Amino acid sequence: MTINLPGKVKNILQKLQDNGYEGYAVGGAVRDSLLKKNPKDWDITTNALPDDIIKIFNNYQIVLTGIKHGTVGVVIRKELFEITTYRTDNEYLDNRHPSSVTFSKSLKDDLSRRDFTINALFCDINGNVGDYFNGINDLKNKKIVCVGDASSRFNEDALRILRAIRFASTLEFSIDEETKKAIFKNKSLLLNISSERVQSELNGILTSNCFGKIVNEYDFLFSLFIPNLLEQKDIMINNKSLWMNTLEMLFKLDEGLKEKEVREKIVLKLLGIFLNTGIVLENKNCLDKESLNASAIIAMKSMEKLKYSKEQTREVCWLISNLGWKFDCSKISAKKLLHLSPMSEYVYMMLEFLMTVSSDKDFYNVLIKTKENVDFIINDKEAYNIKMLDINGHDLMNDLNIDGEIIGEALNYLLDKVIDEKVSNDKKCLEDYLKENYLKEYK
Repeated sequence: MTINLPGKVKNILQKLQDNGYEGYAVGGAVRDSLLKKNPKDWDITTNALPDDIIKIFNNYQIVLTGIKHGTVGVVIRKELFEITTYRTDNEYLDNRHPSSVTFSKSLKDDLSRRDFTINALFCDINGNVGDYFNGINDLKNKKIVCVGDASSRFNEDALRILRAIRFASTLEFSIDEETKKAIFKNKSLLLNISSERVQSELNGILTSNCFGKIVNEYDFLFSLFIPNLLEQKDIMINNKSLWMNTLEMLFKLDEGLKEKEVREKIVLKLLGIFLNTGIVLENKNCLDKESLNASAIIAMKSMEKLKYSKEQTREVCWLISNLGWKFDCSKISAKKLLHLSPMSEYVYMMLEFLMTVSSDKDFYNVLIKTKENVDFIINDKEAYNIKMLDINGHDLMNDLNIDGEIIGEALNYLLDKVIDEKVSNDKKCLEDYLKENYLKEYK
């Protein structure tokens, strides 16, 4: 079995060979090439020691951030390639990193420390694929299998638990039974992993097209999303109706968001994860204002602990808090919703979520009409915030001699009337309306 190697990779392997060393492309790039996917980056493994690698590639920019573990980065025409000396890992002290590494002369020794058989594939300069651990068959059978003893692999690096689930979800593979047993046996080790790394892997699982199926099968993932309230997970899952409702939402989001961008998938699937948590916290039977606010608080605390960005956290929390909006088919209602939102994108995401998970045909039609209204308002540049008014504070001071202290109040008054279509968004109309109404009512 062969794959096509990029010219730069061949050049690296040739340089190693010309200097008397072995060199192979290894890992994810080989796997992805066999799957007819475009590899993101190429890793090289060799029996050359780090000092030898530096000498061989002394005409290139060298990056030494991984030198402690035998990795030398070589930049070739602005592209980084990592070249790592064959090694074995010594004792893991933190369920994540080896305390030290020992360089080896054996390619098989190096590959035997890797996580999964499909990631332990290698190929030579001619693209011939080598396989010591049955990885090619596992790739054909769509199986995630640990190299060697699964529990040992997970005890060495607990993040491999999430990596196994991520590969299964993104590749739509199944996890081998022994590997699966080891995942559940060692899941508590994930508490030793940094929030940033957990979030990164969770996002990979989250944005797959089978997230609901994965969460149903590996329900402890739910606890990772709500690290502040781990007990909520058991209450949620034991409440069969509530848990099935959450899973049904996730299944629909998997199907409905397939073509969406990663950023939108993350926000909307997190919304699906957190939406019902407030029902448990507030001991409610349905989503109401109090339970939605409680869900938003859980989402905020959990996302902060998982080191999500402030922007993503704000989006998810706003969407949860305002999901109880009373939709109707009027343009006025759509403008009020746009006024309520920090950005129009929030409204579009809210509508996308509700249209994806809704099973009520009448409500779906109202959402469609709302989206049409929102599109019209934005395309026609109708005013729904103060900055869009055809009048500003300077106009009020200079033309109407309105005191600075009430300018904000006067502008909000005008905006309300424009949104309610009581007055046209035209400077003269607004000034006349203000003189005839606001000044009489409020002075």
